[in-house]
Amino acid sequence: MNASLLATKFHIPAPRLSQVARARLLEQLQCGLGENRKLTLISAPAGYGKTTLVVEWLNAIPHRPTPGGQADGVKVSWLSLDEADNDPMRFMRYFLAAFQRADKALDAQTQSLMESPSLPPLPSLLDELINELAAMNALLVIVLDDFHVIKNPDIHTALEYFLDHQPASTHLVLTTRADPLLPLARLRARRQMTEIRAHDLRFTAHEARTFFELANLSLAEHAVRALDERTEGWAAGLQLAALALQHHADPDTFIETFRGSHRYVLDYLAGEVIQQQDEETRAFLSQTSILDRFNAELCSALTGRVDSQDIINRLEQSNLFIIPLDDERCWFRYHHLFAEFLKSHLKRTQAGDLPSLHRRAAQWFQSNNYPEDALQHAFAIPDYAYVSRLVIDNWRLIYHKGRLSTAVHWLESLPGDLLRQSPPLGVAYCWTLFIRGEYERIGEYLDDISQAFDQMVATGKFPVEHPEYNIIAQQVILLRAVVMRHQGSVAAAIEDIEQLLPTIEELREKLGPLVVDMGYTACYSQLGYSYAAAGDFDQANEYLSRVSAHARACGNYFSLAHATMEWAKINLAQGQIEKAEQICRRELSLTEQLAYTDYPAFCLIQMALADVLCAKQSWDEAESLLSQGLKTARKSGHKYYLAQGCLVAARMHHAQGRPTQAQENIREAEQIAASIHNRFLEDVIAQTRAALENRPLPAQSLIEPLSEQEMRVLRLILAGKSNAEIAAQLVISVGTAKWHVHNILQKLGVGNRPQAIARARELGI
Repeated sequence: MNASLLATKFHIPAPRLSQVARARLLEQLQCGLGENRKLTLISAPAGYGKTTLVVEWLNAIPHRPTPGGQADGVKVSWLSLDEADNDPMRFMRYFLAAFQRADKALDAQTQSLMESPSLPPLPSLLDELINELAAMNALLVIVLDDFHVIKNPDIHTALEYFLDHQPASTHLVLTTRADPLLPLARLRARRQMTEIRAHDLRFTAHEARTFFELANLSLAEHAVRALDERTEGWAAGLQLAALALQHHADPDTFIETFRGSHRYVLDYLAGEVIQQQDEETRAFLSQTSILDRFNAELCSALTGRVDSQDIINRLEQSNLFIIPLDDERCWFRYHHLFAEFLKSHLKRTQAGDLPSLHRRAAQWFQSNNYPEDALQHAFAIPDYAYVSRLVIDNWRLIYHKGRLSTAVHWLESLPGDLLRQSPPLGVAYCWTLFIRGEYERIGEYLDDISQAFDQMVATGKFPVEHPEYNIIAQQVILLRAVVMRHQGSVAAAIEDIEQLLPTIEELREKLGPLVVDMGYTACYSQLGYSYAAAGDFDQANEYLSRVSAHARACGNYFSLAHATMEWAKINLAQGQIEKAEQICRRELSLTEQLAYTDYPAFCLIQMALADVLCAKQSWDEAESLLSQGLKTARKSGHKYYLAQGCLVAARMHHAQGRPTQAQENIREAEQIAASIHNRFLEDVIAQTRAALENRPLPAQSLIEPLSEQEMRVLRLILAGKSNAEIAAQLVISVGTAKWHVHNILQKLGVGNRPQAIARARELGI
């Protein structure tokens, strides 16, 4: 071989004595070789173990002869590339020499060419090599390591020519941090290429565990899992963690603090990745590092550049720790450790730019209907005046979708005084308290909100002419009515809400139909609940039946789902099973048209329908619907929904003769109610448990008293009147009379009329 060629460039790295076996990847590589594919491309960022994998594979290839061996079989050669190899003449000399090292038979034909002071045109030179290779019996595997250093387009063109005419006796292997300028799509479509990429090279949890064992580090399972997740299976990240752990007495503490700002990670990424980039790319990476996900338009909004798509394409082609999030390659994110490193660098070097970057991000996300992302960046500025405006603009959308935890997080992340001093924010927070069953706290906030509202109106900061004035005023009245209902003043609550109805229609001209539909949805829902609490189920039915049209019009599917569940419950208790089923199925049909996962509250309708089908003993569909509803409730994290599902499950299992499972369901509901401190839910659970166990509730458990109408019905029960006689005497429908009787039995914790009579006498009612 020509003495001017460095022998070390052809040296195959020695396999590591203790390395993790990558059987799944070796099988993939060997399969490509067995299928006579032309190329194996191993493309991933720095530190993913590309070279290590190829060395392991070469040592595992069956029937591989010793270097220089003459036997037919698989012969291998290695060429490590560097920046100097961008010269076409130098590259070709080394390229030809790699083949010559694999098989001495090529020596006579290529030696004179390699020693020549100049090379003929590359295609003609490759023609000579291709002809010689075509005549060979043995299979040659030629590895070009670190091909990403080759930037010269002439070399890429020459290699493309070689691949186009490559004989079956040759298999080319490229390891690279960036995709080469080769016809990869064509090779992929023709199944002429094996691809190993970053997601393939990531260590699995099992491989990570083996890695730490080989490093003589005894880590708990949760510690290994945490490091694997933190590094996203990045081999170098695991190695850096192992290096640091050798000098750390407390592994758990270290794992908690192992980030992209850790000195080992920082040194590696700074040296191996960042310093290799031009100034333009470094600035782009730094500025966009604040984004959890990004696309070209968003990056342009942040950086002020117009070529963001070109830079993203370049980053992806260069495998610069960038991960596509969709098949269209529109949205991307950075590898977590890489992103943390970039953020840490940005904070150290350009901390003053952070507020403006976060503001630009918030503005872009808000303009493009990504409210949660917008608020995330707004809170990071931080500018609470700006944050407050975004919360006010977005909370209803999130609330209507039933994503209560998000709305609560936004509101409770604001300074406490803001919630009391800003009527729009205070009203929003009170509605979250309502859903959580914290009715007493609503009253506390309403006093401060009303006082702040009156002061703002008096000083002209919130004039009567302001579009939001009437909305806030109505919301305060509605919330006070809610508090009154739960304090037992049901009649007063109904009176206040009914007085609001004419004022809602007056807003149509000023604020448009959307606000009007929102107002009617809230009022009709609350009137339905209030009349149900008063025992007037005809009126409750009437108002709950009006909710759907308005809720659909304003997109408040959260209220729609809750009202539907209550409406179906009333009809079911009145014996109107077919009507209850019809109500649920009609509203549930919406899920065929909407992005169902965006509206977890629909699980309440599934659960309500399951309850109805239990009454019909349609067990299969009931169980299927309940299963779907519980799955959505658990996934959404909405504990109230989950508790409601547990109660339906308890009733179902009780009806099916499975008392043990019913008791387990009740216990789960009780645990949930205790965790969210929802008194209303606790009362319902207590009543359900008592009804299923067919036992009376203790007197002190009767937290919710009988309404006036229920007291009248109870007196008639004590007098021995039938449901029809009760209906006639009180001038109500028989169905409403049945519902009253049902409620009385539940509140007394009994299962039938004789037990109710005995319980009432025991309590002295």
